[in-house]
Amino acid sequence: MHEKFLATNQAFKNGFSAIALTLGISLIVTVLSMGMGFLSYLENSSSFSRLKGQEAFWVAESGIYDAIYRLSLNKNFSSAGYNLAVGNGSTTVVVETDAPQTNFSMITSTGIVSNARKKIQANIVRDVVTGKLTIVSWQESAL
Repeated sequence: MHEKFLATNQAFKNGFSAIALTLGISLIVTVLSMGMGFLSYLENSSSFSRLKGQEAFWVAESGIYDAIYRLSLNKNFSSAGYNLAVGNGSTTVVVETDAPQTNFSMITSTGIVSNARKKIQANIVRDVVTGKLTIVSWQESAL
């Protein structure tokens, strides 16, 4: 009888060890899977933000080109700010004439797509004789 009890007890211990080992491995696999899923989520979110930032830059750039077009039609064009819808976003364009000096125009365009914002400033000079517009500077500014 005592031998039968020892054999049953040994089988119980072996079964318990197998269950504990299986649960331990399952826990490790689950934790690793959740970690990889979280890293994947963060990378996806980062890529999405980068994409929206690029779109906001292009929207702001479109605002600059629109203002240059308006300046080509009217040499005295200025605006305290007008809005322009472009694709999935919008831009606010400010055109200052005779800034920083005579025959110069400073254009500031702020593009917004979702929560991403980009701001571009361009200085344009108009030739007094020919009326030709020349871009003197074009740079992305900090918001």
